[in-house]
Amino acid sequence: MDDDDEIPLGLSKEEWAAMVADAERREAASKKRSETRKAHADAEKAARLARPPVDLDEAWRRHADTCPHPSGSNEASAWSREHHRFAFDGTTWRRERTFQKTNSGKGERLRSVVYYGDDGREVTTFDAGPNRRNDEDRNFGLHE
Repeated sequence: MDDDDEIPLGLSKEEWAAMVADAERREAASKKRSETRKAHADAEKAARLARPPVDLDEAWRRHADTCPHPSGSNEASAWSREHHRFAFDGTTWRRERTFQKTNSGKGERLRSVVYYGDDGREVTTFDAGPNRRNDEDRNFGLHE
């Protein structure tokens, strides 16, 4: 504690020094916990990446993680269009997402994710099915 520190009213110099020392000790402990958590998370990520991907979605995520640009940026979108093919299970794959208008017609929702392999395989990993607008059995007077 410096002599230039202003001591709050009602506290002695010794009480203030003890409070400052306690705050510094808590801050150091918090920093150490954060560093330990980060090291643990990094170790878990390294162990996960050391194993081969278990499915097409994980293989795609690993491929997308190699993009050097910030997620959601125009550069990342361009990179994704240029590098749309990835290897998994001895085959080169490409991923296609299909979107569908929401019931209100104001937005879009993810309809399906399909992977196409160069060996002719086609794997659907997500299929939300039709919404009311596209479901003939549930058309209760919705506008066309």
